Amino acid sequence: MPAGSALHILNGDALADRLAHHLEAESDPNALFVMREALVEGPVAPWKDPHAFAEVRASHLRTYDPSLSAERYRRVVDPRGRLDGVSRETPLWLWFEYDVFCQVNLWFTCACIDVLAWEGPVSVVLPPENTPYSFAHVPMDALLGRVAQAVQVPTHAGRLMWESFV
Repeated sequence: MPAGSALHILNGDALADRLAHHLEAESDPNALFVMREALVEGPVAPWKDPHAFAEVRASHLRTYDPSLSAERYRRVVDPRGRLDGVSRETPLWLWFEYDVFCQVNLWFTCACIDVLAWEGPVSVVLPPENTPYSFAHVPMDALLGRVAQAVQVPTHAGRLMWESFV
């Protein structure tokens, strides 16, 4: 992904389906990445070693998907695998809700971005106060307007939250 185009890291497939036709995804299918993880469940250490982490998480998740290999986990689920070929100057938009499930995934995503020494801006897009736990019922114009209200975040803060969790 060239520098300048943005990557949107989303909290779920439903949001990806809604945003796919309204963001850069129309011209660049790689502009959206869904964080398909449930880090509130199962082992999460050693997280700093992507290969060891992938093995631990894939082993745990094989309960639900027996075909999941550590390599597929690293490439498809772990944000570090998805960010491998992305310019470190690319702006990142992290779409996460306020519930604990999403916040833990957000902390992990920030930790991964921080370890990669990301140079581009990293912003968190949050749902409106009247629907803090879901983007699902936010009208499309209001949903797209959330980008203008996004908060640029220091990823080291998310990493510290993640490290206190693990």
